Amino acid sequence: MFIVSLIFFVLFLPSVSVSYANTLFLHIEGKNDTLSIYAETGTQTKSYQVKRLQDIEALYPLLQRRQIDRNSFEQLLRELGIEVFEPIHTFIESSSEIGFVMAENLVKLPLDLLYVKEIPLFLQKPITYSFTKINSQNLQFSNTLSALIISDKTADPENGTYFLKKLLPSSAEYYDIKDINLTQLESIQTKDVILISAHGRIRFDNNDCIGLGDEQISPSHLARLSPKLVYLDSC
Repeated sequence: MFIVSLIFFVLFLPSVSVSYANTLFLHIEGKNDTLSIYAETGTQTKSYQVKRLQDIEALYPLLQRRQIDRNSFEQLLRELGIEVFEPIHTFIESSSEIGFVMAENLVKLPLDLLYVKEIPLFLQKPITYSFTKINSQNLQFSNTLSALIISDKTADPENGTYFLKKLLPSSAEYYDIKDINLTQLESIQTKDVILISAHGRIRFDNNDCIGLGDEQISPSHLARLSPKLVYLDSC
């Protein structure tokens, strides 16, 4: 079974000068079957193209299949990883984190799932996806943050999400997914952090959602809460 963890950092940063330290930013554009990449660090830049966009777009649909040949899938991740990341392997090795700056229609590309030296990229470096350059170090965690936590025991059997409740005992609202519905969700006030572990789906037709019983949580339900950080764990 392949588990897909989706981490979306929604950072509202002050309009001041920030240091990107050793962050490697990869600006991603796409047209037809061509992926255009502009890589930049504090000292180097490189532009190149990879004609495998459709194969990368097909990765999530492949993961959704009930039966998938793991060896073939991993080999595809290796091949795509070589084509996408080999031209900038020295950039990757010297970076402390990687920020994918995505065109809006490409934000669902699972680029961090691709292999670099036989290991998925997301297991080697901290990763962010955004529409503009961000600095993850600007997000400061504090016990004064407010939080919304929703856990589906079938997706979170060890109840790992409750760890955040322990960190924020007085400011975090915790719900078992069986104890909340959309009406209740829509009545919740603004939260700094949202953490949801539940079953969901990702598509390329702007119809993404997370299951909430017989209902569905859509991006608009979460955007209304104006969070600074959203962590979605879905399988």
